[in-house]
Amino acid sequence: MTPYPPIPDAVLLARAFNGDVTARAQLMDRHRMSAFALAYNILVNADDAELVVEQALDAALNAAVAQGASVWRCIADQTRERARRFLDSRAPTQLWSEDFSAA
Repeated sequence: MTPYPPIPDAVLLARAFNGDVTARAQLMDRHRMSAFALAYNILVNADDAELVVEQALDAALNAAVAQGASVWRCIADQTRERARRFLDSRAPTQLWSEDFSAA
């Protein structure tokens, strides 16, 4: 028995755009681990990476439809951007506790 070849991302994306929730789920499942690896490399925290990936996958599929771009390219772009924004939101506002202006 020969397994069926995987359905290309472009076909799944078109189906998802037309309301096929199964196609959308397939796309998300197909790219979730790669997106998680990318987010984890930036954030070094599994919980934060998972949160970023969930947000990025939804936005990326919408962007791929709007731009006619590669699904993975949009996922990678959205994941990097959201992970960086997440880091920026957690960045300390003051790096030094000492006040050097009095010197």
